[in-house]
Amino acid sequence: MSVRALIVGLFLALAVFAAKTGAGLAYGLKTRKSRRAVAGLLIGYSLGYLALISAMTSILTGPCLSDQVRAVLNNLAHHGITAHVCLALGLFVWGLILLGRPSREVASAGKAWLALVIPCPVCLLAISCSLAVLLVYLQTSGWKVILLAWALFIGTGLITAGLFSALKAHPDLILGFSMMGVAAYTLGSLFLGPSLEDARRVFRIVSTGRELSAFTLGKTLPVLIAAGLAFFGGFIRAFSAVRQGLPVQKSRKGVGL
Repeated sequence: MSVRALIVGLFLALAVFAAKTGAGLAYGLKTRKSRRAVAGLLIGYSLGYLALISAMTSILTGPCLSDQVRAVLNNLAHHGITAHVCLALGLFVWGLILLGRPSREVASAGKAWLALVIPCPVCLLAISCSLAVLLVYLQTSGWKVILLAWALFIGTGLITAGLFSALKAHPDLILGFSMMGVAAYTLGSLFLGPSLEDARRVFRIVSTGRELSAFTLGKTLPVLIAAGLAFFGGFIRAFSAVRQGLPVQKSRKGVGL
Protein backbone atom coordinates (compact mmCIF):
# COMPACT_ATOMS: atom_id res chain seq x y z
CA MET A 1 0.00 0.00 0.00
CA SER A 2 1.43 3.41 -0.98
CA VAL A 3 1.94 6.10 1.63
CA ARG A 4 -0.64 8.35 -0.02
CA ALA A 5 -3.32 5.64 -0.15
CA LEU A 6 -2.54 4.64 3.41
CA ILE A 7 -2.92 8.15 4.80
CA VAL A 8 -6.09 8.87 2.80
CA GLY A 9 -7.52 5.61 4.13
CA LEU A 10 -6.66 6.59 7.68
CA PHE A 11 -8.45 9.93 7.45
CA LEU A 12 -11.51 8.34 5.84
CA ALA A 13 -11.58 5.75 8.61
CA LEU A 14 -11.42 8.61 11.11
CA ALA A 15 -14.40 10.27 9.39
CA VAL A 16 -16.37 7.02 9.56
CA PHE A 17 -15.63 6.63 13.27
CA ALA A 18 -16.68 10.24 13.87
CA ALA A 19 -19.94 9.57 12.01
CA LYS A 20 -20.43 6.47 14.17
CA THR A 21 -20.24 8.54 17.34
CA GLY A 22 -22.68 11.03 15.81
CA ALA A 23 -25.21 8.28 15.13
CA GLY A 24 -25.09 7.25 18.77
CA LEU A 25 -25.19 10.86 19.94
CA ALA A 26 -28.37 11.42 17.92
CA TYR A 27 -30.20 8.82 20.01
CA GLY A 28 -28.97 10.41 23.22
CA LEU A 29 -30.16 13.83 22.05
CA LYS A 30 -33.59 12.59 20.95
CA THR A 31 -34.24 10.97 24.31
CA ARG A 32 -33.28 14.00 26.40
CA LYS A 33 -36.31 15.75 27.87
CA SER A 34 -34.93 19.23 28.49
CA ARG A 35 -32.68 21.72 26.76
CA ARG A 36 -30.34 21.66 29.72
CA ALA A 37 -29.90 17.90 29.34
CA VAL A 38 -29.27 18.30 25.61
CA ALA A 39 -26.70 21.03 26.24
CA GLY A 40 -25.01 18.94 28.93
CA LEU A 41 -24.72 15.96 26.59
CA LEU A 42 -23.27 18.06 23.78
CA ILE A 43 -20.75 19.67 26.13
CA GLY A 44 -19.77 16.31 27.60
CA TYR A 45 -19.35 14.79 24.14
CA SER A 46 -17.23 17.68 22.90
CA LEU A 47 -15.03 17.99 26.00
CA GLY A 48 -14.63 14.22 26.29
CA TYR A 49 -13.13 13.91 22.83
CA LEU A 50 -11.07 17.06 23.36
CA ALA A 51 -9.53 15.42 26.43
CA LEU A 52 -8.95 12.17 24.54
CA ILE A 53 -7.28 13.85 21.56
CA SER A 54 -5.18 16.02 23.89
CA ALA A 55 -3.98 12.99 25.85
CA MET A 56 -3.08 11.07 22.70
CA THR A 57 -1.23 14.06 21.26
CA SER A 58 0.69 14.41 24.52
CA ILE A 59 1.77 10.76 24.25
CA LEU A 60 2.78 11.16 20.60
CA THR A 61 4.93 14.20 21.37
CA GLY A 62 6.48 12.67 24.48
CA PRO A 63 10.10 11.54 24.81
CA CYS A 64 9.28 7.82 24.93
CA LEU A 65 7.14 7.69 21.79
CA SER A 66 8.67 4.60 20.24
CA ASP A 67 8.42 2.47 23.39
CA GLN A 68 4.86 3.57 24.12
CA VAL A 69 3.71 3.03 20.54
CA ARG A 70 5.35 -0.37 20.40
CA ALA A 71 3.58 -1.42 23.60
CA VAL A 72 0.21 -0.14 22.37
CA LEU A 73 0.52 -1.86 19.00
CA ASN A 74 1.56 -5.13 20.62
CA ASN A 75 -1.49 -4.97 22.89
CA LEU A 76 -3.69 -4.26 19.90
CA ALA A 77 -2.13 -7.17 18.04
CA HIS A 78 -3.02 -9.53 20.88
CA HIS A 79 -6.35 -8.15 22.05
CA GLY A 80 -7.53 -5.23 19.92
CA ILE A 81 -8.74 -7.13 16.86
CA THR A 82 -10.54 -9.73 19.01
CA ALA A 83 -12.25 -6.96 20.98
CA HIS A 84 -13.13 -5.24 17.69
CA VAL A 85 -14.82 -8.38 16.32
CA CYS A 86 -16.67 -9.02 19.58
CA LEU A 87 -17.89 -5.43 19.66
CA ALA A 88 -19.08 -5.62 16.04
CA LEU A 89 -20.95 -8.87 16.63
CA GLY A 90 -22.45 -7.45 19.81
CA LEU A 91 -23.65 -4.34 17.97
CA PHE A 92 -25.18 -6.47 15.22
CA VAL A 93 -27.11 -8.65 17.68
CA TRP A 94 -28.14 -5.60 19.74
CA GLY A 95 -29.37 -3.89 16.57
CA LEU A 96 -31.45 -6.93 15.64
CA ILE A 97 -33.01 -6.95 19.10
CA LEU A 98 -33.95 -3.27 18.83
CA LEU A 99 -35.48 -3.77 15.38
CA GLY A 100 -37.43 -6.82 16.55
CA ARG A 101 -39.06 -5.16 19.53
CA PRO A 102 -42.73 -4.25 19.44
CA SER A 103 -43.45 -0.65 18.52
CA ARG A 104 -43.37 1.74 21.42
CA GLU A 105 -43.98 5.43 21.83
CA VAL A 106 -41.04 5.88 24.20
CA ALA A 107 -37.47 4.99 23.33
CA SER A 108 -36.39 1.98 25.39
CA ALA A 109 -32.81 1.20 24.38
CA GLY A 110 -31.42 2.65 27.60
CA LYS A 111 -27.69 3.39 27.41
CA ALA A 112 -27.12 1.30 24.27
CA TRP A 113 -26.21 4.42 22.30
CA LEU A 114 -23.03 4.75 24.37
CA ALA A 115 -21.68 1.71 22.51
CA LEU A 116 -21.47 3.92 19.42
CA VAL A 117 -20.19 7.05 21.15
CA ILE A 118 -17.37 5.45 23.17
CA PRO A 119 -14.34 4.72 20.94
CA CYS A 120 -13.27 1.12 20.37
CA PRO A 121 -9.57 0.01 20.20
CA VAL A 122 -9.40 0.31 16.42
CA CYS A 123 -11.03 3.76 16.59
CA LEU A 124 -8.29 4.83 18.99
CA LEU A 125 -5.66 3.46 16.61
CA ALA A 126 -7.10 5.44 13.70
CA ILE A 127 -7.21 8.63 15.78
CA SER A 128 -3.62 8.19 16.97
CA CYS A 129 -2.32 7.48 13.45
CA SER A 130 -4.11 10.53 12.08
CA LEU A 131 -2.70 12.72 14.86
CA ALA A 132 0.80 11.40 14.20
CA VAL A 133 0.52 12.28 10.51
CA LEU A 134 -0.78 15.79 11.28
CA LEU A 135 2.04 16.42 13.75
CA VAL A 136 4.70 15.58 11.16
CA TYR A 137 3.28 17.18 8.04
CA LEU A 138 1.92 20.37 9.56
CA GLN A 139 5.11 20.95 11.58
CA THR A 140 3.21 23.09 14.06
CA SER A 141 2.52 23.13 17.77
CA GLY A 142 0.66 20.31 19.43
CA TRP A 143 -2.24 22.56 20.45
CA LYS A 144 -2.93 23.56 16.85
CA VAL A 145 -3.00 19.90 15.83
CA ILE A 146 -5.29 19.11 18.75
CA LEU A 147 -7.74 21.87 17.84
CA LEU A 148 -7.72 20.95 14.14
CA ALA A 149 -8.25 17.23 14.72
CA TRP A 150 -10.88 17.91 17.39
CA ALA A 151 -12.78 20.36 15.18
CA LEU A 152 -12.82 17.92 12.24
CA PHE A 153 -13.88 14.98 14.41
CA ILE A 154 -16.52 16.81 16.44
CA GLY A 155 -17.79 18.63 13.34
CA THR A 156 -18.37 15.34 11.53
CA GLY A 157 -20.00 13.84 14.61
CA LEU A 158 -22.34 16.78 15.18
CA ILE A 159 -23.36 16.95 11.51
CA THR A 160 -24.18 13.23 11.62
CA ALA A 161 -26.11 13.65 14.86
CA GLY A 162 -28.09 16.51 13.34
CA LEU A 163 -28.99 14.47 10.26
CA PHE A 164 -30.06 11.44 12.28
CA SER A 165 -32.01 13.61 14.72
CA ALA A 166 -34.00 14.97 11.78
CA LEU A 167 -35.36 11.50 11.02
CA LYS A 168 -39.00 11.05 12.03
CA ALA A 169 -38.69 7.33 12.71
CA HIS A 170 -38.76 5.82 16.19
CA PRO A 171 -35.41 6.34 17.98
CA ASP A 172 -35.04 2.59 18.63
CA LEU A 173 -35.32 1.88 14.91
CA ILE A 174 -32.72 4.50 14.04
CA LEU A 175 -30.34 3.15 16.68
CA GLY A 176 -30.92 -0.43 15.58
CA PHE A 177 -30.17 0.31 11.92
CA SER A 178 -27.14 2.38 12.97
CA MET A 179 -25.75 -0.46 15.07
CA MET A 180 -26.15 -2.99 12.27
CA GLY A 181 -24.54 -0.62 9.76
CA VAL A 182 -21.60 0.07 12.06
CA ALA A 183 -21.20 -3.66 12.73
CA ALA A 184 -21.10 -4.41 9.00
CA TYR A 185 -18.52 -1.68 8.42
CA THR A 186 -16.29 -2.68 11.33
CA LEU A 187 -16.21 -6.31 10.26
CA GLY A 188 -15.49 -5.31 6.66
CA SER A 189 -12.77 -2.90 7.73
CA LEU A 190 -10.76 -5.79 9.13
CA PHE A 191 -10.32 -7.03 5.57
CA LEU A 192 -10.48 -3.80 3.54
CA GLY A 193 -8.93 -1.12 5.77
CA PRO A 194 -5.34 -0.46 6.81
CA SER A 195 -3.90 -3.38 8.76
CA LEU A 196 -1.91 -3.36 11.97
CA GLU A 197 1.27 -3.59 9.92
CA ASP A 198 0.18 -0.46 8.05
CA ALA A 199 -0.29 1.29 11.39
CA ARG A 200 3.23 0.31 12.38
CA ARG A 201 4.43 1.72 9.08
CA VAL A 202 2.73 5.06 9.75
CA PHE A 203 4.45 5.40 13.12
CA ARG A 204 7.78 4.36 11.61
CA ILE A 205 7.42 7.03 8.93
CA VAL A 206 6.48 9.82 11.32
CA SER A 207 9.14 8.87 13.87
CA THR A 208 12.06 8.48 11.45
CA GLY A 209 11.12 10.89 8.66
CA ARG A 210 11.63 8.24 5.99
CA GLU A 211 9.48 8.23 2.86
CA LEU A 212 8.58 11.88 3.49
CA SER A 213 9.99 12.83 0.11
CA ALA A 214 7.55 10.45 -1.56
CA PHE A 215 4.58 12.14 0.06
CA THR A 216 3.64 15.79 0.32
CA LEU A 217 0.47 17.20 1.77
CA GLY A 218 0.00 19.44 -1.26
CA LYS A 219 -0.12 16.50 -3.66
CA THR A 220 -2.40 14.48 -1.43
CA LEU A 221 -4.79 17.28 -0.45
CA PRO A 222 -6.85 17.01 -3.70
CA VAL A 223 -7.15 13.27 -3.09
CA LEU A 224 -8.32 13.88 0.47
CA ILE A 225 -10.87 16.46 -0.71
CA ALA A 226 -12.18 14.17 -3.46
CA ALA A 227 -12.38 11.23 -1.07
CA GLY A 228 -14.13 13.39 1.53
CA LEU A 229 -16.69 14.62 -1.00
CA ALA A 230 -17.31 11.04 -2.13
CA PHE A 231 -17.73 9.95 1.49
CA PHE A 232 -20.18 12.71 2.40
CA GLY A 233 -22.00 12.36 -0.94
CA GLY A 234 -22.54 8.67 -0.35
CA PHE A 235 -23.48 9.33 3.26
CA ILE A 236 -26.13 11.90 2.30
CA ARG A 237 -27.49 9.58 -0.39
CA ALA A 238 -27.75 6.70 2.08
CA PHE A 239 -29.30 9.05 4.65
CA SER A 240 -31.97 10.11 2.13
CA ALA A 241 -32.73 6.49 1.29
CA VAL A 242 -33.09 5.61 4.97
CA ARG A 243 -35.29 8.63 5.57
CA GLN A 244 -37.63 7.55 2.79
CA GLY A 245 -37.55 3.87 3.68
CA LEU A 246 -37.95 3.87 7.47
CA PRO A 247 -41.52 3.95 8.78
CA VAL A 248 -42.55 7.31 10.16
CA GLN A 249 -43.33 7.58 13.86
CA LYS A 250 -47.02 7.93 14.56
CA SER A 251 -48.39 10.07 17.29
CA ARG A 252 -49.76 7.41 19.66
CA LYS A 253 -49.60 4.00 18.06
CA GLY A 254 -45.83 3.82 17.68
CA VAL A 255 -44.09 2.37 14.68
CA GLY A 256 -44.52 -1.02 13.13
CA LEU A 257 -41.96 -2.93 11.10
